[in-house]
Amino acid sequence: MAVPAQPPDPAPDAALLGGLLDAATELACACDAQGRIVHVNRAWERALGYTRAEAVALDPAAMVAPDHRAAYRAATLRLLAGETVADFAAVLLARGADRVACRGRAEPVLAEGHGGAPRVVGTRAMYRDVTAERRAESERARLVATVEATPDVVAVVAASGRLDYLNRAGRRLLGLPDHEAPPARALQAALPPATRDRLLDEGVPAALRDGAWQGEGEVVDGAGMHVPVSIALTALPGLGAGESTAGAAVLRALRERAWAEQALRAARKSDRSHVVL
Repeated sequence: MAVPAQPPDPAPDAALLGGLLDAATELACACDAQGRIVHVNRAWERALGYTRAEAVALDPAAMVAPDHRAAYRAATLRLLAGETVADFAAVLLARGADRVACRGRAEPVLAEGHGGAPRVVGTRAMYRDVTAERRAESERARLVATVEATPDVVAVVAASGRLDYLNRAGRRLLGLPDHEAPPARALQAALPPATRDRLLDEGVPAALRDGAWQGEGEVVDGAGMHVPVSIALTALPGLGAGESTAGAAVLRALRERAWAEQALRAARKSDRSHVVL
């Protein structure tokens, strides 16, 4: 017995598609072939501060920050030529002129034209609001620049003891080149046994227990000189559950003390050499 053919599933209606778009966290925007906005989702409304009714009256190009309009026009030309822009990026101006950084994908909407050739009848884009990410990247860059400029040695050490980061002052103190990654155990190798033992027995346990520890010790610099240093350890929690704690160390060279102690030893030695027996 022949099984009757099943009728094709009905095409999803506009309300269903609109509901799916409104549930998305990405910003969605559709334009016609003339570049006019015809639809935006709720994430777009929340991010840019305009209602859907207001959006259709806006000029999309005018919403792009002036310093990003050239790149936006270039992406628009690619779309109108029928090309997908997988790396769509723009900085839009929200209501109140707040800058909203976006990154995602844009593609042309094609329909059959004369002679069966496809023609562009619109464009659509789905993108993420990466404003917070960009701000965090900028703040991180400023922090790194500050840490690189400080005369104090700043190091980040993984729970395994691997040196994950050493700033310029640290590399120079240890006589390491600026353009090369420091050896994984460079900091430990530069600590005399007495300082290393104190950190392992006292400093690291205290930092893990209390979050921070301060003390003093010595570092052997690139010239082989023992340099007194103040040491501040800070425990850094792991990024994920169960991830081991790392640590940050800030060392301040007390060279004035080293020079004073060296001068004092030299003076005592000189005094002894002048003693008449």
